[in-house]
Amino acid sequence: AMQEECPCIEAAVKNYISLQTAKATTGVGKTAGGVSQDTKSLLGCARLFLKALNALELPSAPEWGHLYPQEAEESGSDFMTRLGRYKVVRVLWQQCARAGQKPAKCLGRSVLEVVLPEVEKRIHQADAQQPAGAGCTDEQLGAFLDGFRETLDRSDGAVAAANSDRELVWCESQAAVIAARQQARVAEAKERVEREVIADDFGDQLRAALAASGEELPKSTVQFEELQD
Repeated sequence: AMQEECPCIEAAVKNYISLQTAKATTGVGKTAGGVSQDTKSLLGCARLFLKALNALELPSAPEWGHLYPQEAEESGSDFMTRLGRYKVVRVLWQQCARAGQKPAKCLGRSVLEVVLPEVEKRIHQADAQQPAGAGCTDEQLGAFLDGFRETLDRSDGAVAAANSDRELVWCESQAAVIAARQQARVAEAKERVEREVIADDFGDQLRAALAASGEELPKSTVQFEELQD
């Protein structure tokens, strides 16, 4: 359920800051957008993002449908499903407001996927001096938003493989994720060694069998002609 998702948005933002800080200080991995960041600028970007998110007042479902209408390649049923999902998000958002709680502390990834366009719109419509006041530049803020948005990608295959940050951002424990990755690498290396040993054993057995029968391994008859420029 959306209201039970972990980590919450704020925790994921903190994970993202930790990851980007590690990249910036160690030089391992590429920082978001290739833009130079430090802890101060990352924290500034995060404050602006969370401030805009928590201050967001979601419009009614009909208004939302007008702001984000059915797309050209979207079926009517898919559009209604998307609108229904928004209605659930809006109810949860209003529950947070009535309880005096911040949405970023109570809600998670599925909610952010829905409201992120409005959050970004609010940030871009804000005072142009806001980034400087928060200790970051427009370029750094843009890179922060782009990079964090990419971690929401749920697709599989090549796209997901290229975005290995996703697991480290939307997790309850970065240490646990890193440990699991290390274990997977060790297991993969062990399997690779075992495959090589099996291949070597098979080669030895084949040569021994041929030697016992007085036969030899066939020689290649393929000839290569010199390439002319």
